Amino acid sequence: MEDRIKKLCGIYLGWNETGHHIVVEKLGKGCSNEVLIATLQDTCTSTPLDKVLVRMYGSNITRRLLQDVYINCHLGTLGRIPRIRGLFEGGRFEEFLPCTNISRDVFSGGYRDLMKLIVEVHKLEMPLPREPCLERLLRDMLEGVQSEAERWRGEVEWYIASLRVIGRDLNITFCHNDFNMNNLLIPTSSSSPLFSSTTPSPLSSSTTPSPLFSSTTPSPLFSSTTPILIDYEYSGYNYSLYDLANYCTEMQYDWSHDQAPYFRFSSQWFPDNAKMLDMICRYNTLSSGEGSVEEPCNSIKKENKEPCNSTFKQNDDSVALTQLKFLALGSELLWTLWSLSCKGFSLEMGDYLRAKSESYLTKKAEYMEEIQQLLNSYSSLNSP
Repeated sequence: MEDRIKKLCGIYLGWNETGHHIVVEKLGKGCSNEVLIATLQDTCTSTPLDKVLVRMYGSNITRRLLQDVYINCHLGTLGRIPRIRGLFEGGRFEEFLPCTNISRDVFSGGYRDLMKLIVEVHKLEMPLPREPCLERLLRDMLEGVQSEAERWRGEVEWYIASLRVIGRDLNITFCHNDFNMNNLLIPTSSSSPLFSSTTPSPLSSSTTPSPLFSSTTPSPLFSSTTPILIDYEYSGYNYSLYDLANYCTEMQYDWSHDQAPYFRFSSQWFPDNAKMLDMICRYNTLSSGEGSVEEPCNSIKKENKEPCNSTFKQNDDSVALTQLKFLALGSELLWTLWSLSCKGFSLEMGDYLRAKSESYLTKKAEYMEEIQQLLNSYSSLNSP
C-alpha cells in the first residue's frame, strides 16, 4: 500500500521522489476506512503542500461514497472542513490539519457553545432527498448484520413503526447524524497554511468558495479557535432533533484512552431532563436568532414567536423531552447495528457493541411508558 500511495502522490499532488523522500505513516483505522499521513521531506523544490491526509475506503460504504465525496467537496470550498486534494480508486487525499480531539468534559459541558455547530449544519442546503433518512439507515444497517439480523429485526420494526407516528411532528433539516467527540477537531497550529487571523471562521457565511480540487492554491482558511466538525459519511436530511439525541448518547463515552477498548462508558453521563431541555432551548434560540443566548432556559416555549425553518416545532416540555428520548433510542439502536456490521473488521468492536446494545435495551425499558403515552396521544388526536 505504501508504494501505491507514493505513486499516487506523484500523480495527484505533483510530488516527484527524485531528490527527496515521501514518508507514509498510519494515523488510525476505523470501521469504514483507514487513515494515513503522507509527508514530503528533504526537498529543495518549493511546494505549497508538503503533507496530506490519505483516506483509504473500506468495503462497506460504496452506496454512500458518492454522497460523502460531494458533501466533503462542498464543505471544503466553504472552509468548514479540510479540502479534498485528489480522488483515486479506493480512496482520496485530503488537506492535513494539525489538530487535537475535543475532551469529554468539553464535549459534555460545552454543549451551549457546540450547539452553534449543529445549527450551522442544519442551515446547509444539499441536493439530497428531503425525506428523513433515519428509517433508511436503520434498514441498511439491519441488512449488514447478516446472522444477527433476526435477533434485531423486531426492534427495528417496532422503532420504525413508532417513528412514522412521532416523526410527523418533527422538523426536517440536513443533519450530520454522527455528532461525537471523535468528529470534533480543535486546530493546534496557527502557522499552518490552513490558518489565517484575517479569514472568517468556518461558521461565517462570507468565505469565498474556491476550486474543488487544487494542489497549489490555498484552501478557505480555518479559525484557530473554532472546533471543526468532520466525517459526514452518514449525513443527510433527517429529523433536526436527532442530532441532539445522538449528542446526548455520545456524552456517555470518553474516547481519550489509548488502550483497548479505547473508550470508557458510563450511563451516568447521559444528560438529565433539565440539561436536555436546555439543549433544546439553546438550539431554538440560536436557530431563530431571538433573544440572549447566554442565559440558561427554563422552558423551550416561545409564545407569539414564529420559528425559522431549522427550529424545532414548539411543543411543551414533556413532549419535547419524550421526542428527544425516543430519538436517543434510535441513535443507540443504529450504532448497535453499525457495530454488529463491523464484526470481523480489524477494529475490536465487542466492548462498544456491548455498551451500545445494553444502553439501548436499558433506555427502552426506562422510556417505554413515556413513549407509549406519546403514541397514544397521537392516536387520540386522529380518532373520530
